[in-house]
Amino acid sequence: QEGLEPSSISLCLPRGGRSPLCGPHCSPPPPAVLVGRGGEREDMALEPQGNARAGGWQRHLRDADRILPGASVDNLAARYTCLADDGAQSKAKREASILASASEKHLVEGLDYKEALKTATEAVAKCYEIGDNDAMADMLRLVVKAYL
Repeated sequence: QEGLEPSSISLCLPRGGRSPLCGPHCSPPPPAVLVGRGGEREDMALEPQGNARAGGWQRHLRDADRILPGASVDNLAARYTCLADDGAQSKAKREASILASASEKHLVEGLDYKEALKTATEAVAKCYEIGDNDAMADMLRLVVKAYL
């Protein structure tokens, strides 16, 4: 992914059962789904701060009772699944990517936070080993979320 600006990279979503390589050709992440006090669901696409309607999503977040499981994660699993499928990446980077995907899956399902913590911690060690500070920051966010 050398030469791509961070703003041009979006999340990869599975196509035909196999994730494509990450890059500008990939689909954007899905919007968050909010559940209000009355039980109504609303898909919310976050708008930029400069937009006149930007306060709308902030109001919905303030008024929502809860966000559905998975909506509060960083959607790293799709990106790291793409990296794990990329044969051009080193073995250690692919292993760290698999661990990241597994950790976020545990967090999204909300069933096994201990396993999420274990796999995220292993991913941090792999990222430290290969010197990938950006990926290590992503893995550390997963560790923190496993504690929350």
